[in-house]
Amino acid sequence: MLHKIKILAVLILTFTLVSCSDSILNNPETVQMDNTSLQKPGKKFENDNPPTTVTKIINGKTGGVINLTGLYIGLDLRIITCNAKLTIPPAAFEGTKDITLTADYQTPGIICQPAMEFDVPLTLDLLYVGVDLAALLFNQDNVFFAYIGDDGTVKPCKYEGIDINLLTGLLGVRKAKIEHFSRYGFSR
Repeated sequence: MLHKIKILAVLILTFTLVSCSDSILNNPETVQMDNTSLQKPGKKFENDNPPTTVTKIINGKTGGVINLTGLYIGLDLRIITCNAKLTIPPAAFEGTKDITLTADYQTPGIICQPAMEFDVPLTLDLLYVGVDLAALLFNQDNVFFAYIGDDGTVKPCKYEGIDINLLTGLLGVRKAKIEHFSRYGFSR
C-alpha cells in the first residue's frame, strides 16, 4: 500500500511539473501571479500567497481547454497543489471571451469568471493534493462538489466521481458539469 502511495505521489508531482500548454509553468504571459513568500514560524501573520490564476481567450463557437496548475503554502507550511482542466465544448456560448480561472485554496475549489451561463455545459476536472481533509471534516462518505454562492448557498453539481485520500490529502472531482460561471468547491 505504501508503494502505491509513493507511485501516486510521483505521478502527481510529474503531472504538476509537466502540465499542458496553458499552465502557469508553460505559459507565464497569461498568468496574473506575484512571487510567493514565506513568513518566519512563530510570527503572527495572514497568509500572503498570491492567487493562482490563468486567463485564456476562448471563442465560444469552437470551444477550447484551459489548464491551471498552482502551488500554495499554508500557514502550517503545508504545501498544497492544485490542477484544473476546464473543457469548453463547441457552441458553449456566443462570441469570444477572456475566461479566468482562480484556484480557491480555502474551500478548496475554483472561481470561474466572467459571470455567464452556457448553452452547453462545460466540464471541469479539479485535483488538490496536500489538503488537511481532517480539519475540513471531509471523508469518503460526506464530501461532494458544488456551486457555492456569495450568500453561502450550496448547490451540488453533476459529476462522474469524487477522489479522496485522507493520507495524502488528495481531493478531486472528475467531469463536473459547469452550467454557469461562479465559485465552485468541495463541501460536506
